[in-house]
Amino acid sequence: MQHHAETELPAPMDCETQSLMRMFMVPIFEAAQDWKDLANRLTARGYGISFREGRMVILDDMGKALSTGRMLGMPMADLTAKWGAPQV
Repeated sequence: MQHHAETELPAPMDCETQSLMRMFMVPIFEAAQDWKDLANRLTARGYGISFREGRMVILDDMGKALSTGRMLGMPMADLTAKWGAPQV
């Protein structure tokens, strides 16, 4: 079965990588005012956002899936409760 980068979910991270990603990404999420602001803040730092299989996915500058919101401690359900349905 072939996978396409546009639909893949990220591979699990080791604990150290996950911790470093959280330290860098969580302040971006906390500063964002809404979905569009989050997307803009991520883009300004060379990242992107996508939604795959009902999950929010953070992308690198080549569109490869790096992390889900849950991996960062920022699950989409929590952000949806805060900002409403995703609009990017």
